[in-house]
Amino acid sequence: MFLAGTALSFASYTLSEKHNTESGILLTVDFLNVAVIVTALLICGKRKDVRFKPFEKRYLGGAALIALYGIVFRDAIGSNFLAQALITIGYFPTFQSLVTEKRNSESFSMWGGTFLLCFVGLCSAIHGDNRLATIYASRGLVLVGAMLCTMTYYHRKQMRREQ
Repeated sequence: MFLAGTALSFASYTLSEKHNTESGILLTVDFLNVAVIVTALLICGKRKDVRFKPFEKRYLGGAALIALYGIVFRDAIGSNFLAQALITIGYFPTFQSLVTEKRNSESFSMWGGTFLLCFVGLCSAIHGDNRLATIYASRGLVLVGAMLCTMTYYHRKQMRREQ
């Protein structure tokens, strides 16, 4: 799912009027990171039982509609905004899992590292005066920050129960 979102965001960013590698480094790194992970999963993972859940089907359908919109209307900036909304929606299942399980099952080091990357990406985007890259990095900071807060809440709650 995140490959669809990051690929759309990366493609629409590179097709936009004002893009450059330095200020949009986070978009590039995110896309390449997710692509490498998906490739590794496809090569090393068990693919025989891959079935998409209804949420995943709708998410991928949304990605296809955004791509179609971008192609038909040649609107890279609008497509990028829609891709940001799609990526935001992609966080919902992880939040739902944390809240439903009432415990932290996520890695602090992975999400913490992602938060730091978003911060560096935001600094680069602001320095390069790049609106799309700034929006991408800001979205990442807000969502990953919220994820870290939710994780911390359930981690602390679990630690208190164990005492």
